[in-house]
Amino acid sequence: MKKILCSILTLLFLFSLVGCSQEKAAETDMPLTDIVAAVTESQSELPALKQITSKDQNFDIWISDYYSLQKENVEDGVICYADGVEASEIAVLALSDEEDCRAAEKALTEYIQDRAGAFEGYAPQQAAMVKDGIIVENGRYMAFLICPEPSAAKSAFLGCFEKNPNLMMPRLFCRHGNQEMIQICQS
Repeated sequence: MKKILCSILTLLFLFSLVGCSQEKAAETDMPLTDIVAAVTESQSELPALKQITSKDQNFDIWISDYYSLQKENVEDGVICYADGVEASEIAVLALSDEEDCRAAEKALTEYIQDRAGAFEGYAPQQAAMVKDGIIVENGRYMAFLICPEPSAAKSAFLGCFEKNPNLMMPRLFCRHGNQEMIQICQS
């Protein structure tokens, strides 16, 4: 009898572990334009930004030529960027799935390096801001944040998912100078 009871309890325990490991992907009811608005509003000193969405003709050029992402992996997105000697850039993307985020992290990290190099000689403050840029992933959503206050931008982005009961732990990919790290956020 003890063996049967022990076997039943073991099976119940195993089933409870399987149930806990099946987290649902992070989703939000907010349109990406509203998420970008929340991020930009988190910045106290942000220059005027031009905005393009996935409906705009130039969006695919930004995705493939600048960010080096596969267009078919990006379902939706909003990109805001400054002109001239301003490096500020905020992008929120909805990718096809979470695996696409891994490839996007790598491509956007290379973009940060190239972008910082473009400002290095003539706008050192802008180059420093680019180097402090962060990439935040939450499920299949990704934010690319080059702005004066990246931690406030990250909090604003993640705050757009807080009302979702199925919120997963977001991954934060940070690049500071020559050091790279991936950490689980406890925002």
